[in-house]
Amino acid sequence: MTFQCNRQSGGFTLIELMVTMMILAIALSVVAVKLTSKMPETALKAATRTLLADMRYASQLASSKGKDIKLTVDISALSYTLNGKTRKFPENTAIVIKDTEDRLLRNGSWHVVFYAGGGSTGGEIKLSIRKKAFKITIDPIAGAMLTKS
Repeated sequence: MTFQCNRQSGGFTLIELMVTMMILAIALSVVAVKLTSKMPETALKAATRTLLADMRYASQLASSKGKDIKLTVDISALSYTLNGKTRKFPENTAIVIKDTEDRLLRNGSWHVVFYAGGGSTGGEIKLSIRKKAFKITIDPIAGAMLTKS
């Protein structure tokens, strides 16, 4: 039995492998840049969902406990507080609040109160980063929250 080495076995040359690796590296770097540029918008979406869930919780808590519940948004600190627990919004979030008197608030703090009998003080909060924005509208009569992106 003899073995022969066949040089035409369909293998790859070193240059072919290097070119393939270079193409993969370029493709991965482009994908990485695209993904990291979307991270702030994704964090904003998650923060908006958390705020909305906390507002709904506050409304239900007010009804079940029979007492008014206040949620405070600190625009300057990029955070909000509910029942002594503070949550932060993503860095570089722009917050604009429209109160029930149609005043726009861009700094300071704002309170929304959810009443035990249903309803709330109402208002609208808009969170944005770059071109991505989310708006939560709080109905003063029903206390319901609606979100729009």
